[in-house]
Amino acid sequence: MYAIVRNADSTYYTSTVFGYFCKVTATDDYEQYLESIHNQFYLVLNEKKDCLVKKYVFPQGSKYLDPKILIVDADQRNWVLDEANHGCVDFLHEVDAYSAELKLDSSMLKKCIAIDAAQNYQEIVEVNDDSDIANLLWAAGGFHDAYIKKCERNGDVVHVLLDGIWGCQIELWFEGSPDFCIDSRDPEYDDPTWYGATVLRAKGVFYLVDDEDMKVEDITDKYCWFRGNHLKYHVIPDP
Repeated sequence: MYAIVRNADSTYYTSTVFGYFCKVTATDDYEQYLESIHNQFYLVLNEKKDCLVKKYVFPQGSKYLDPKILIVDADQRNWVLDEANHGCVDFLHEVDAYSAELKLDSSMLKKCIAIDAAQNYQEIVEVNDDSDIANLLWAAGGFHDAYIKKCERNGDVVHVLLDGIWGCQIELWFEGSPDFCIDSRDPEYDDPTWYGATVLRAKGVFYLVDDEDMKVEDITDKYCWFRGNHLKYHVIPDP
């Protein structure tokens, strides 16, 4: 896993993700719900890259649900996970992630630092396969609450900027015989807000459509959609 980590001062950095946990101890249903939101945290390196830290997704006391971690690569190979999908990379599985202070020996920390140093984060990602599509959907939160801020055609490229996504904006480029229809999300006539999306590839063409579990044959102009032979995207963290 890899993430954009948003700081409280509106800056950000990137880090390999080494674990994900969420402790829920309440017995009241509503309190359990709150804990399931605010107790989520990831294990990442600090910005100086010299310490492993817990980074809460939705810190306690935040006025809005504004994620401080944006997952841009969801690959969990070599992770040890429990039935709730909580866990970490295999070499950290004996570390008590819920302790007030993470305690790991120097060899573990050096391994975390080395793994992170080997990563080459690309701000603009070219989508080639299903794993790239999965990463885009992770980063975009399924495009929930997205709306079109800008959409323009420039020759053989359609560029679209989506805002409203939790924690970020996402811009996408559809290239190679691109086309789109955004009439159904015209704010003068209907709600411009998306509640989900499908990204798919069929017969060498990439599609983005503003509804879940869509197939190519289901896409009509009653939906908002984009398509092109090539697709690139850029995650822009909110300040």
